[in-house]
Amino acid sequence: MRLPLVTAVVAILVLSHGFTFGKTMVEMVSEAKEEFEKADAELNTVYGKLIDTLTEEQEEALRQAQRAWIEYRDASIVAEGAMYEGGSLQGLVQWRAAAELTIERTGRLKGMFLEGYPGEDRGQPAEDDQRP
Repeated sequence: MRLPLVTAVVAILVLSHGFTFGKTMVEMVSEAKEEFEKADAELNTVYGKLIDTLTEEQEEALRQAQRAWIEYRDASIVAEGAMYEGGSLQGLVQWRAAAELTIERTGRLKGMFLEGYPGEDRGQPAEDDQRP
């Protein structure tokens, strides 16, 4: 009776974390780390471009927000990894969480460009756009 439940839990974990069959854990962790490093490089590029467009007051506000976000990201990664403390999934889960959070933050920073991200044509705001 317990075997189907265990199988279901493992299947959910595999599907929810995007595990790939046919790869070793070392390969999957390495790929997740590379995904994070790519996402982090993109975040740093976007952040640098955004900083260049801001007033001193806006820049300081963004720097404070970014420092707070980094603390949040790091705490979230630790919390997600703690669910698998000491197990072979811990590193994979942590690198994937780091990548996902970083990709989300990059999107938020890109959204701070009201006229669009430099180099991208984001078009005109919709007529019913109520932003000031």
